Parts: sequence; C-alpha cells; structure tokens
Amino acid sequence: MRKTIAGAVLLCACLLTGTAYGATPVTAQGSNTVVLVNGTAQEIYPYNIDGNNYFKLRDMAAILASTSRNFAVEWDEVHSAIHLNTGKGYEIGETDLQFPVGAKTVTAEPSQVLLYCDGEPLAIGAYNIEGNNYFKLRDIGEAVGFAVNWDEDAQLMQIDTDALVETSTVSQGSYMSGNADGSDVELDESFTNPDYWNNLPQLDVEVEPEEGQKEELPETAGSSAATGSTAGNGQIQTDVQQLLNGAVLQPKQTQFGILNSLITDFMVENFTGDMDTYTKVKVAYDYFIKNMTYQTATELDMTMFSSEEAGVIWQCYPERYAVPLLLDHKGVCNHYSSAYAAILQAIGLDVQVVSGKTQSSAG
Repeated sequence: MRKTIAGAVLLCACLLTGTAYGATPVTAQGSNTVVLVNGTAQEIYPYNIDGNNYFKLRDMAAILASTSRNFAVEWDEVHSAIHLNTGKGYEIGETDLQFPVGAKTVTAEPSQVLLYCDGEPLAIGAYNIEGNNYFKLRDIGEAVGFAVNWDEDAQLMQIDTDALVETSTVSQGSYMSGNADGSDVELDESFTNPDYWNNLPQLDVEVEPEEGQKEELPETAGSSAATGSTAGNGQIQTDVQQLLNGAVLQPKQTQFGILNSLITDFMVENFTGDMDTYTKVKVAYDYFIKNMTYQTATELDMTMFSSEEAGVIWQCYPERYAVPLLLDHKGVCNHYSSAYAAILQAIGLDVQVVSGKTQSSAG
C-alpha cells in the first residue's frame, strides 16, 4: 500500500513539474507552417519558443480529424484538465486553424493544465497563449500514436498516422525516422545522373519568324506535323497547347457558394465562347500577372459563408486561399496558386496544388 501511495505522489509531482516549465513568461513568435498529414498539405499556425514549435491542441485535433488517429479534446472545468480520447471524432470549430495576419509575437505563460489521454496522465510541458494551450507536435504524436518526422532540408514536418508508434507518457527521444543523413533513401535517376536533365527531349515548338528573318523549315516528312502547325500563318502550336486542347474536360465547382460566384464572374468577364482550353488557361494566367498584387491577403470574412461552410473552409485546400485573392486582388503564393487552380478546375482541367517550402533568403 505504501508503494502505491508513494507512486501516486511521485506521479503528481511529475505532472506538475513537467507541465509548469517554470514560472517565467517567455516570448513566442508565430508563423504559418505547412505540415504534411499522410502526404496532404495542411497549414497550421504554431509558435516558436526557444527553438521549438508549439501547436494549439485543438488545431492538431482538427488536422487529424479525418485520419485513423483522430482524437476528441474535452475540457474538465472542475479539475482544470484536458482529456484526449482517441478514436472519437473531433468536430472542427469556427476558431480552429484561424491565423492572424502576418507574423505575431506574443507572451507565452507556462501552463499548469493537466493532460490525460484515454484516462492516463501525461507528463507533457505546455504553454498557454491567449487562453489556448500549446504543445509540441511530437509529444502529442507519441501520446496519441502518430509518427512525426522532420525534413531538415525542406524545413517541413510530416505526420504519418499509419506508422507504428509505441504510445507512452512521452519521452524526449529521437523522432526522426531513417538515417539522419538520408543515407537510407533511394534516389531515382533524376538525382543520381548529372546528365539526366540535359538529355530530356525538348519541346517541339514552331513560331512565326520575326520580321526581316527568312523562314527556313527543314524539308523532312512530318516536320510540322509533330506540333500540328501550319507554316507561315503565324499560328503558334506547342506540345502544351495540344495537351490542354486535347484534355477531356470535367468542370468542377467548389463546395463554397461565394467562391463559385467569384469564379463564375471571372469566367463571364474574361472568357468568350470561341476560346479553346489553352487560350482560357493563358488568359487567366495573364490576368493574374497584370491585376493581382503580391502582398498580405485580406483576412477572410466568415459572414460570407454559411454555418456549414464556415465549419469546413479551413480544412479545404486550396479553396480557402482562393477567396481573398479573387475578392481583393491581393495575396501571396498560396493565394495565387489556389485561385488559379480553382479557375482551371472550373474550366474542367484536373489541377492540384502542391504546397511546400523553399529555403529562405536568410538561409
């Protein structure tokens, strides 16, 4: 009996010291971060504290809501405790995955909250930022049972819900999978053969000669048949044009009324009935270049969406980025690519947006 009581006292002590992180407030720097969940890009807003990223617990539940490692988050007001219940659905709320405009610096208070997973106490440190509790993604991953890997070169976190992860009361171990130097990764020829890219076939393109130049075409069979051009008439026909004009179109609307309306207005104003698919794609591209401004996008006005739409807009990529750009003609890379993709999908092309990060100018 004494051993049981002593163990309980020690456990409580671990919970308090593991959660408190000391009593001194610290500075937290926020930033939009892309996390891959089973290969699908999800944007989330963590805060960096002393070199570590801390994520809002409910945001983590939101990006995992449709996976096999979903978990519910329940607040115990009486005991000031959070209960994670694995295998239970998480209903995404209107305040989940909401991002402030631009990077934000805030004060983070060490959190005194107690955390349980399926009834078992967890010794995980946390910070409270503006009334929400923030945890390390990998700590919650070990508790709930999903793997978290870090790609140093891409500066990208990857969540794998199918990987076998031994759940426990969280230890501070290595969360990398495979060799840290990447020596166990098999690279294809495009990486290992330095001549690979130089030996790729070139696009067969014919253009009208500039004024004053003599048009000289090789007198070989099929010299213009490869591209379908008619020599001398000024028509430019490339492999890309053939690909787009030969595509089977399957127009697709989004699930958001305001976005469908914006896309319809755009198409009515800029497309004509005699345009082929390639021309529409190029007209849309040229419009974006000439009329969109690269700057911080206007924050979404949630009153534009129905209650059902508002509950899922933050989980729909790229739709949530398309609306601000088409409304106010300003945004950054995500907004440009997402709005352009939404228009091309409305035309009927199978277009996907792939999100990632490049190395910053600061290194």
